[in-house]
Amino acid sequence: MPRQRPDATKEAHRATAAEKTLRGWTQQRIADELGISVMQVNIDLRTARAEWKKQREQSIDKWAAEILAKYLELYRINMEAYERSIGETRKETRRVKRGKDKEEIPGAEVTVTTEELNGDPRYLAGAADALRQIRALLGLDAPEKSEVKAEHTIRVIEEEKPGA
Repeated sequence: MPRQRPDATKEAHRATAAEKTLRGWTQQRIADELGISVMQVNIDLRTARAEWKKQREQSIDKWAAEILAKYLELYRINMEAYERSIGETRKETRRVKRGKDKEEIPGAEVTVTTEELNGDPRYLAGAADALRQIRALLGLDAPEKSEVKAEHTIRVIEEEKPGA
């Protein structure tokens, strides 16, 4: 029965095997250096690759979640701005008469203008763009069809036959 390596030794061997492989060492040379079998080096490298893949996937998932949160925030900001841009706006203009000593003379003229606002479409466009990015990030849209066209030119070169 093969002897069990302590966990610390396994980790050290796995790290060494990965490093030496990246430097171009063969599995046999690594096995000789570490005093383990070639099969064990192979197992250690497979384990290291699986761990790297898992870490990479976790990093990608974390990155995607961060990007998703940013797009959701953009959507929220745009929709809130759009809601604020709907309704009435009231504009008051006062014309004040002043005397020679620059004091205000009573009886100022006031103009009040009320305008109905239907909402700024730029905010809706921003919200729609954020939703498009979210759908793309989550892969919710059907794949787009693309057509690949290529033209090939084939040249036939006739060789001269000797004696012809």
